Amino acid sequence: MGVPGAKISGEPIKIVSIEGIYKIGAPDEKSPALVTTNFALTFFFVSGEIEGSRVPSWLLIRDSEGLSVLTAWAAGKFAGDDVGMFVKKCGIMDKVKNQERIIPGYAASIVGDIEKELPGWNIIVGPREAAHIPGFPNVKRRKLHLCDSFREIGVSAFRRFAVKFGF
Repeated sequence: MGVPGAKISGEPIKIVSIEGIYKIGAPDEKSPALVTTNFALTFFFVSGEIEGSRVPSWLLIRDSEGLSVLTAWAAGKFAGDDVGMFVKKCGIMDKVKNQERIIPGYAASIVGDIEKELPGWNIIVGPREAAHIPGFPNVKRRKLHLCDSFREIGVSAFRRFAVKFGF
């Protein structure tokens, strides 16, 4: 049977969102700004989770030729210097007063390169999965405690630290 009007083909379907800045809710100059790729599923999941968090935010979509974050990073299409240049040129600086940008957790390794492009900025590594976004913008605003910092690098590293220093 199948879906009416559907066509069976060996060609991959490439649906992407357009590079640019998207408003989620009613963001203002104090709202967080998150950066991700233009892979359609990433865009829909991330925008949906931000909307569900009820934290008005700016979503910066970087053209990665329709690849997911991890795939784009591995292919060199979501590199730190490119993302930094995109943030400079996309117009977000006219919309927000803070110099903080949140990048996907899977792209944590590009923080240094982004900071070279954007000296003095605070590049925050966000969650790896879109499902973890709803609590994240609120959590990032408070100062991290030692245990919170270890949560970012993993439980096993925290356990080694705790045993070594008697926590």
